[in-house]
Amino acid sequence: MVDRVDGRLLGTVTTGRPGEQITPIGRTGELDFRLLGVHPGARRRGVGRLLTDRVRVFDDGHVSLAYGIDLDPDRSAAP
Repeated sequence: MVDRVDGRLLGTVTTGRPGEQITPIGRTGELDFRLLGVHPGARRRGVGRLLTDRVRVFDDGHVSLAYGIDLDPDRSAAP
């Protein structure tokens, strides 16, 4: 996701194609996604929610029973 005003990268997310599992915790019928990251200066502005919503839009028209994301609360910010 890029800021429309100044072109700065605000956040990213990675997902496989519908039906493709990209993490070992993914299960049949789920669309799993990972590496959701939000720039520290863009946090608390809804960027993570918008990225998650985009994953769901990407999956539109496919039957996913659930969406899975592996969260690591101890992960430090990227350099």
